[in-house]
Amino acid sequence: MSFADFDRKLKDVGRLKQILEVLIKNELGFFVETLRLKKFLPLSRTIDSSKFIHKDTQPYRMAKVFEDLGGTFVKLGQLLSIRPDLVPKEYQEAFASLQDQVPSFPYPKARAIVEKETRKKLNEIFLRFDPVPIAAASIGQVHSGKLKNGTKVAIKVQRPDIDKIFKTDIDMMYLFVHLFQRYHKEESEIVNFKEIVEEFEDYTTKELNYVNEAKNIEAFHKNFEGRTSTKVPKVFWEHTTEKVLVMEYIEGRKLSELIKNKKPFNRKLIARNIVDSILEQVFVHGVFHADPHPGNVLVLPNYAIAWLDFGIVGYFDEELKEKVTDVFIATIKGDIDMLARGLINLGAIDDGIDMEIFKGDLQKNLAKFYGVPVKQINIGNLLQEIMNLAKKHGMKLPNNFVLLGKTIVTTQGIASELDPTFNLVSAAQPFVEGLIKRRSSPRFLIGRAFKSAQQFKQFISSMPKQATELMQRMRQTEKLGEKIDTDIKTLAVEMDKSSNRIALGLLITAFLISSALIWSFGQPMLFGLPAFSLIGFAMAFFLLFVLTMSIAREKL
Repeated sequence: MSFADFDRKLKDVGRLKQILEVLIKNELGFFVETLRLKKFLPLSRTIDSSKFIHKDTQPYRMAKVFEDLGGTFVKLGQLLSIRPDLVPKEYQEAFASLQDQVPSFPYPKARAIVEKETRKKLNEIFLRFDPVPIAAASIGQVHSGKLKNGTKVAIKVQRPDIDKIFKTDIDMMYLFVHLFQRYHKEESEIVNFKEIVEEFEDYTTKELNYVNEAKNIEAFHKNFEGRTSTKVPKVFWEHTTEKVLVMEYIEGRKLSELIKNKKPFNRKLIARNIVDSILEQVFVHGVFHADPHPGNVLVLPNYAIAWLDFGIVGYFDEELKEKVTDVFIATIKGDIDMLARGLINLGAIDDGIDMEIFKGDLQKNLAKFYGVPVKQINIGNLLQEIMNLAKKHGMKLPNNFVLLGKTIVTTQGIASELDPTFNLVSAAQPFVEGLIKRRSSPRFLIGRAFKSAQQFKQFISSMPKQATELMQRMRQTEKLGEKIDTDIKTLAVEMDKSSNRIALGLLITAFLISSALIWSFGQPMLFGLPAFSLIGFAMAFFLLFVLTMSIAREKL
C-alpha cells in the first residue's frame, strides 16, 4: 500500500497514529524515526529526541507493543511464538507470554449475530442461552446454553465487524513491511517480514471462518470417539455458520487454572494423557493440535483431557506422515544417518548442500543430547537444534513439520511443569517401538507394496503420454532450431549486405574528401579541370549510383 492510498483512508491513519504512540510509549520510537513516520505525530510528541533512540531488550518491548495493540497483533505474536523458522528464538520466547484476553461484547449484539447467521430466533434453537459469556477473545466469545433437546452446548460467536478490524490491521502490517524493506534492507534479508504477514493473513482468513475450525474439531472428534483418556466436543452442524460455532459443552477445568491454584491433583496421569494424545494425533491420525498450551487443555473429573481451540492445526498426508515418522524415530534412536536421510526425504534439501558436511554438523551438535542417559534428554531442545541446523544449511522445512517441532517443545514444557521427573523421550520410546513394529507388520508391508505398485502402475500408464509430450517437445525444439538456423543465415546475409554498403559508403566518402583536398594542387588538366580530382569525383558518383540501385532493388 502506497502513502497516497494510505492517506485516503482516514481510519487507517488513525490506527497508524495509535500504533506510533504505543511504540513510543514502549521506548521503540527508534522505529518511528527510521521508518520516516514522525510526520504522522503531533509536533509536541516529536520534540524530545530521546524518545527516538535505539534501546535494548527489543523482543520484550515488541511483545508489550503487541499486547497493548491487542486483537490482530496479539494473534500475530501468538503465531510467531510457535514458528521458530520465521523469527529468532528471543522473539519467539517473548511472544509466548501473550494472552488473548479482551472484554466481552454485549449480549444483544451476540444474539443479533446468532439470529442473523442461523436465520432463526434464539428461542427456536436454544432452550437456554446464557447472556454472560464464559470466555472472550479477540475474534469471538463463548456462551453456554442448551439445545431444544436438552443437550448442553458451547456457542462461539464472532465479534461484530472483526473481519474489517483485522483487515485494517493487516493493511497496517503490509505498510510497515514496505517501509522496513525500504529503510532496513539488511534486517529484511535476515527475516522475511512479507512472508510473515502473508502467512498470518492466510491463517487469519481461515480462523475468521468458523466452518474451518468446525471441520478441524470434527476430524479430532472422529479420531478420539469412544476414547476415555482424550475427549473432543461434537459439532452441531445444523446451527454452525461462518460466524457461529455450536458444539458440545464439556465439563472440566482449564489446566492453566489448576496449575495456578496449586491444588493437589494427579499430575503424572495428566502429563501422560497429554503426551500420549499428541503422539497419537501426529503419528497415527496425521492431524494434530499445534498450540497445546495449558489454556487449551481441559481437565475432566476423571483426569481425562479435552482439547480446546482448534484454530491452529497441523496436517500430514500419508506420505508426509511416513517421512516425519522416519525423522522422529531417528531422533529418538539417535541415528544420525537415518535422521539426515529423513530430512532429505522431507523435500527440504537444497541441491547445493554438501551431505557429508551436513551429517558431520548433525553429529557434532547433537552429540550433547545423546551422550547422556535417556531420561535426561530434552526432546524439545533436541528438535529445536535440528531445526536450527536445517535452517543453517539452507533447508526449507515444511510448515507442518515446523509446527510439529513447536508442538513437541510445548508438550515437553507442559509435561515437565506437571511432573518434573517426566521425560518425553523415555515416554515416547514404547510408542516408537510400536511404530517400528507396525512398520514391520505384514499388513503395513503389503500396504506399502500395494502403494508402490499403484505408483508404478501410474508411472507405466503415464509413460505413453509423457513420451508423446517429449516427442512433441523435441519436434518443437527441432522446428525452433531450424527456424533459428534460418534466421541466423538470414542475419548473416543481411550483415554481409550491410557490411558491403558500409564499405561502399566509406569509399565514396574517401573519394570525395581526397578529390576535394588535392583540387588546388598542381595536376594535369582534363577538360579544363584537375584530372585526378575529376576522376575521384567520377568514381564517388559511380559508387553512389551502385549503392542507390542496390537499395532500390531490395525495396522492390
